[in-house]
Amino acid sequence: MRRFTWSKREMAVCHRIRQMRERLGMTQEECAGQVGIERSALVNYELGRTPLRYDIGLRICRQLIVSEEWLATGRYDACRAAAVGMGFPKDKDWKAIEDGVFFRQCVDLLSEGIALHIMPGTLFSDAYEQHLHGKYAELVRQFFHYPRLCFSDADKPELAVELIKVVNERHLLMLLSMAGHAEGQPANANVWTAYTRQVIEANHAILQKMLGKSGKDDEAARGREVLRR
Repeated sequence: MRRFTWSKREMAVCHRIRQMRERLGMTQEECAGQVGIERSALVNYELGRTPLRYDIGLRICRQLIVSEEWLATGRYDACRAAAVGMGFPKDKDWKAIEDGVFFRQCVDLLSEGIALHIMPGTLFSDAYEQHLHGKYAELVRQFFHYPRLCFSDADKPELAVELIKVVNERHLLMLLSMAGHAEGQPANANVWTAYTRQVIEANHAILQKMLGKSGKDDEAARGREVLRR
């Protein structure tokens, strides 16, 4: 059997696939099932036996809600630039924000028209560098505060549940990073109270609508009232 030697860049992408799966706490079976590929295909990607095509790479990022920039390059350049534009200090310690916020900054490039014009078989890192990095940076600026997914009827409810979880986790991390006073001081209690109240009210309203109910649940209303005091 003929052996191919992939570039260091492609091998790094394969390494990040495994790193991504382990960071998400998923088995190979779980990861492959969520992406919609065979476990054997995932194993080949992780071991560097098969280079990652752009369409599979974009699907991985979408289904697992992971940054296309990170999987393609291992960096967060566009995310950092967007964060600074949103008011994050340039000289901040980015580690916690990168791991908890930027890592999950998917913008669903698979749904973009530009992805349809990439030559079939193009490797993921090549496609990102040559075609997709500008669109990613543009969408990150537009959707910085939450990952962006364009849902279709083919998507499973579990993907929406995971997106809600990721959005809330990211918001909490951003508040923790931005709402404090001087270093070492506690975060502004008013900010946390306002955020918590809005999350409770939004989730309660959505649940009531899904259950086909109108009016307010007394217990939930009392909980929101406590936060207003």
